[in-house]
Amino acid sequence: MEQDFDALVEASQVATNKTGEQNLWRATMALEAWYFVARGAGDDAEPLIGSLEGKSALLIFTDEERAAAFAKRRNMRQSDVRGAARDAASMEGEVLHMDLPDALVYCEDLSKAGVEWALFNSGGYAFQCALIDVKDKAERYGGG
Repeated sequence: MEQDFDALVEASQVATNKTGEQNLWRATMALEAWYFVARGAGDDAEPLIGSLEGKSALLIFTDEERAAAFAKRRNMRQSDVRGAARDAASMEGEVLHMDLPDALVYCEDLSKAGVEWALFNSGGYAFQCALIDVKDKAERYGGG
């Protein structure tokens, strides 16, 4: 069953108890894979690390379309900064995916390396947690 993550985020923000937040994390940990915007290309591509409140954050997306849209917006901004001409093909960004068990190990490794946040679905319906807490959330909500 496909989840409406925008609705889950809204519910988690207005809930008077923890049910909305629990449902959001349960759905996140029930996904088969997480998606990432690539930094680099081909075999050298790695998930993009961004910034949240001035601290390093792994950008994670709950579906491929969100990741692709973010990658395209990012490439368009970079093109604007460089003053480069735009063509549709050059604006598309590479999207990586990891099965959830592999993504959880990757999050743990990055946390040990000093990355502080996990930022899911960057944008208007973003949600986040400390990267060190991802493993705990997976165990608590069924992804671990």
